[in-house]
Formats: sequence, structure tokens, C-alpha cells
Amino acid sequence: YYADNSQNIEKQVARKENIQRINELIKNLKPKDKEIIIRKYFYLQSSKHIAKAMGMTISAVDSNASRTRKKLKLEYESEEEYID
Repeated sequence: YYADNSQNIEKQVARKENIQRINELIKNLKPKDKEIIIRKYFYLQSSKHIAKAMGMTISAVDSNASRTRKKLKLEYESEEEYID
């Protein structure tokens, strides 16, 4: 029982650290990129809604979100290698 509990706590701590790292990476994005990512993945707004609100085309929103998501993934993974 105790082993399971300590493993669960370790998982919770690791999850919290991952969330903090992701938030830090998002915080450092360019304002437009950050707004699109937050609207799309935190507020779960549609690309159509974001495009209208930001004066962009739907395809521009989708392209930006995809490009920014890839950038975040690369930065997260390179930071992870540095930590290990």
C-alpha cells in the first residue's frame, strides 16, 4: 500500500513540474502565438472563432497553432534532455 501511495505522489509531483514547464514555455511565446495556443487548447475555441476574433483566416490560425505546437514540443523535449 505504501509503495503505491509514494509512486502516486511521485507521479503527481512529476505532473505538476511538467505543467509548470509547459506554462513557462507558453509564457515565453510571441503574444500572437500565445493567444492562439491559449484560445485553442485552454479555452477550446474553434479555429473559426479564433480567426474571427483575431482578424485572421482559419487556415492561418491552424498553421500558426501547428507551427507553435511543434516549436513547443521541440523546446520541451530539448529541455527534458538537458534535465536528464
